[in-house]
Amino acid sequence: MIFSSNRLLPCVTEHLLAEIVQLTVTDITKAIEWLQCSYLYVRMKKNPENYSIKKGISGDRLVKHVQGAIVVLHYAMLDICVKKVNELSQHQMVEIDKDGFLLSPLDPGRLMTVLFEI
Repeated sequence: MIFSSNRLLPCVTEHLLAEIVQLTVTDITKAIEWLQCSYLYVRMKKNPENYSIKKGISGDRLVKHVQGAIVVLHYAMLDICVKKVNELSQHQMVEIDKDGFLLSPLDPGRLMTVLFEI
């Protein structure tokens, strides 16, 4: 199935859960790294305004803006990861350690991953 850009963000929770269950993603840092290797990240870099990320400054400020856009995109990725992980935790799909860093799959999350069709 091919996903359009506007359908990537709503599906990221299920995909992230699958990566946590497979132990590909075991902490928040790896979740961010995983997301930065995703097609969603590519689309966000190419069309940041579709994801409420500022784009388009001309002239002398371009270099500073590009550096700033990368920082903004990084924080957007961090925000997405934290929100999605917290959502999964609230629904008891994954467990977050007491420091809020390590991620472990729970049985409902494993079951959902088995039944989830991409």
